[in-house]
Order: sequence, then C-alpha cells, then structure tokens
Amino acid sequence: MFSHTNIRPNEKVHTLTALYSIKLIASRFQKAKLRCVFNGKKDLYGIHYLYKSSHTPRAATVRLFLALDLAAYPRLEVGDVPQAFLQSPLQQFKNVQRILVCFPQDISPRDEHGNTIVYEVIGSIYGMKQAPYNFEQTLAKFLTKLNFTRSQADPTLWFKPGILVLVWVDDISIRATPECSEAFKTAMNREFGSCGFGPLTHCIGLTIIRNPKTNCIGFHQADFIQTLQKRFRITPNPKLTTPLPPGLYTSDKQLHGALLSPEDRKTYLQICGCLTYIATWSFPSIIYATSLLATDMQAPTKTHMQFARRVLAYVTARPYHGICTKLPKDISNFSVQDKLANGFAPTATLNHNKNILRIYTDANFGKERGYRSRGCVIITLNGAPIEFKSIPQSLVSLSTSESEVIAGSDGLKYILHLRHLMQEIGITQPSTSFLCDSQNAVTWWKNGTRTQRNLHFGVRHARVSEEHQNKTVTIRHCSTEHMVADMGTKQLSGPKHHHFESLLMTDMADVEL
Repeated sequence: MFSHTNIRPNEKVHTLTALYSIKLIASRFQKAKLRCVFNGKKDLYGIHYLYKSSHTPRAATVRLFLALDLAAYPRLEVGDVPQAFLQSPLQQFKNVQRILVCFPQDISPRDEHGNTIVYEVIGSIYGMKQAPYNFEQTLAKFLTKLNFTRSQADPTLWFKPGILVLVWVDDISIRATPECSEAFKTAMNREFGSCGFGPLTHCIGLTIIRNPKTNCIGFHQADFIQTLQKRFRITPNPKLTTPLPPGLYTSDKQLHGALLSPEDRKTYLQICGCLTYIATWSFPSIIYATSLLATDMQAPTKTHMQFARRVLAYVTARPYHGICTKLPKDISNFSVQDKLANGFAPTATLNHNKNILRIYTDANFGKERGYRSRGCVIITLNGAPIEFKSIPQSLVSLSTSESEVIAGSDGLKYILHLRHLMQEIGITQPSTSFLCDSQNAVTWWKNGTRTQRNLHFGVRHARVSEEHQNKTVTIRHCSTEHMVADMGTKQLSGPKHHHFESLLMTDMADVEL
C-alpha cells in the first residue's frame, strides 16, 4: 500500500494517526488492534477522491436473509476480510495529486540519518473517504468473476444457485448449501487471505441463534439491552404488561407539562436513540411506543421522560425477546382459558407457507397530533416479521376507511420491494396475501370503485386496486382481533398486546447458541 519516495517541491506530507482498540463480540474480548489511519477530514473532492460511499444493507434485507427456510440454505456463516481496505487500488482520475504519508513519530521507520521516511500511497488505507467505495468495487469485480448476480433491490446482496452473499463493508455473511459454501470460502481465502469463516452467531449487534429443536433461526439484542440497565440506571419491571399506558396518543394532554432541563433532554434523546435501534432491528412490539416518544424530540417534557424510562423498564425485563422463524403450529400459546378470562378471541396461528410473504396493514383515525392518523405495516416471512413500520400519515384523513387506504398504499411499496427481492434470488412468490381489517377499504380495492368521495386520494386507492387485479397481491379482509398490525397504531390493552407480541416475537432465553 506504500512506496518509499522523495518529497517534491510544494508537496504535503500527511501524518497517519495510530488507533489502539479492543474488539468485543457480545461483550467478550476477541482481539486487540493497532491501526494507522489517514485523516479523511482533509480529503478534497476531485483531488483525493471522486466516490466515497459504500452500500449498507437495509434492515429488512438482513431480516429476510436470516428468515429464509433452512432447508434451502442450511449453512449460515460469516467471514471478515483481513485488512480489507488495503487490498483495493486508489481511484484513478486526471490531475490527481500524489498522497504522501509518514507514520506517527513513536512508531515511524527512519533512514540512516534519523529522518522520518516518507511514503507515497498507492492503495487505499483506512480513514480515506474513497476507501470503502474502492473495496466495494474490488469485491464486486471478484464476485462477478465467480458468476454472482448483484441484486437490484439491494446492492449488498449477491446470489447464484445454492448460495446468497450479504456484504456489510468487509463482513461477508453467507446462506448456502454445504457444497457452495465450501467452494465460496476457498475462493475468498485464495483471493483475500484467510477470512476466518465460521458460524454466524453475531451480526451488527444481533445475537443469532438456531433452535436445535425446531431448526428455526432467531435473533435478539440481549447484550445491548442489558447494558442499558447500567447506563440509564433502569430497574427491569416484569410486571409491566404494556410499554406505555393503554390508549396513549401523541395528542394526549398528559404529555404536556414542564420541559426537561438541557442535561435531562440529552439523556432523553439518548434513550430514544437506543429504543429506536432496538425497535428497528428486533423488537416490533415497541414500534408504536418509540415512534410516539420520538415525536417530541425538540421539546420533551418530564412526562415524556417518565414514559421513556417505562419503555426501557419493559424492554430490559424481556432482554431475550426477539424475532424467530416459526413453524405454522408453533406460533401462539394463547389458550382457551386466556380467551375466556380476558374476553378476547385470539387467532390460533399466523398461517404461512415456507418462504412466502404476507402483509398486514392497519391504521387509527385522527388520533395523532393535528388530527392526523397513524398507519402500521407488518410483513412476515416464515412466521417472522421482516418489515415493520409505525408512521404518522402525511395526509389528514377524512374517514376511517381513507386512513386504512393510505396505510395500505404505504404498505404496498414495501411488499413490492420485497417481492422483487425474493424473485431475484429465485424464490417465486404467488399472489401475496394483503390483509386489512377495514371492509370498506377492501371493497374499494377489489371493485376499483371511483366516486366523488374518494377522488382526493384516488391515486393511492387505484394503485393497490391495480396490483390486486394483476394478482400481484390478493386483498383479504382480516378481523381486528387477528390484525397484528393493530399494535403499531395504538397502545393496546395488556392481554391483546401480549397476544400479538407472542405472535411476532419469541423468548429465546433458554435457547443455547
């Protein structure tokens, strides 16, 4: 990566920065590192780089990658390309200036006169703005040479028959058959050096497990959640049955009150950031709570802080709750006695076929601040939620049915994207079950009815109706008591929240790695 050189007039020498670090996985020591990095803040566009970014996978892609049926891709492994950025050439363009560097004084090689040796950079080094992009291009050329195809839906996913490769900078995760796995690992080690492939047990803060009894894959964030107890001095409260008090909305007057001090506001922002990270990746039962708390980030009150700490107490009492693929009869333990005691009629199971997508959409009406409505979208694969959103709608709805139509049109965008991704990797999707609990919205979509009452949102209404007629999706009515997306539109009562949470999440405390 470096070539010994002499300094020409008017050339600048950059001193590399030595970074000492310890790498931990699941709070356990893995290795210590010393890395000399370039100060990328001084990089200038057109002089030091033209392209600087690399792709990172979407959260839904990662969850889909993990949720695929084990029969088709039994191997689940990960490797780390050693010194990845150093294995990529610099970008070549006209009028490029030489990049000269020297090592920090305490570790710098010196010539016979005691002077610091200066080097010309001929390859990417850590800290350069162009380094991630350069390695991505190097890896892309290599995977293309191995006859992999890059996904158009998510450029971090590569595939060919028998193997899927998910790239997160220099971490290479694979789902493959045994034969394809061994061939790919051999090629990677030959090209980039020993990549240390092994079972995928941790990924971007997620702990990955495989249930030996059912052979299902799951993931949770227990290690991160448990650190929040000490960080924010939270006492876990297993007696809490819901993250927030039932029936709480952003328009609720009890959220008004005295503002937090600047120091407490900073703590509140940190709590919201941690909760959003947890909810985004592995805890769909708190997506409504985190969205509500994030609504008032600029001017939170003491009541907001109380509710934020309540959600943390709820989550820390369930650190091993996460997302897990399930068998059709393995999804709900909500008994007949629970039904009689709580007056709530649950569904027995979230019916699903292997590797087939299903979408649930729901909305409340006029309950948010400014009389807006809130929509929720949940998409499942093999019994596991791989996409879940709870977002206030941008339009003010004039009726319950209209808010449901808007939620459905928002959900359509996500399901079309995931259908495209599944079909790219060779898993054909039949018409996707599109479940909604509004009979009026279902009738409008199926009949394509256009009236004076729905002209103002006709485009949203027409697109879903068109996809139904094309049999891309099949619109179906789903009763409210079976609508799992209901938990993303409001804070439900304890029994109903617990039931939907048990459908979407699994307690993996007793499952060994």
